Amino acid sequence: MKYLITIILGMMLSFSVFASPNVDAPTDDKPIIPAPEDAPKQYLPIMIQCDAADKSLDVMEKFNEEPFITGIFQLVLPSGQVIQQPGAVYMNPDKGTVSVVVAFTEANKICHILNGSEFGPAVNQSSFLKS
Repeated sequence: MKYLITIILGMMLSFSVFASPNVDAPTDDKPIIPAPEDAPKQYLPIMIQCDAADKSLDVMEKFNEEPFITGIFQLVLPSGQVIQQPGAVYMNPDKGTVSVVVAFTEANKICHILNGSEFGPAVNQSSFLKS
């Protein structure tokens, strides 16, 4: 439960940072495009849906998703802290749906990191990047 509260508080704090004025904005009209090797890593503030474990499992059952891989997943909190939790990737190859979930067993919660559809094999490494 303390991890869930930490995640929620961290996300609230990160949103307040992104709502503040941009003091690093360039002052001239020329766009600054960093070279790929110089580009800083950026983090995407996202909302993660967490619910009671049985309700989350019902959602994946509704879409006939079966566990594809399981393991220990790492999550980076807005504070920069890295936590490790058991997780799984559920898939339904017939319908093309996928769910990536992380379990917080001490709180009996499962968090859906992402859900998707229309998945299939990649033809090459960058085939998912549409131009």
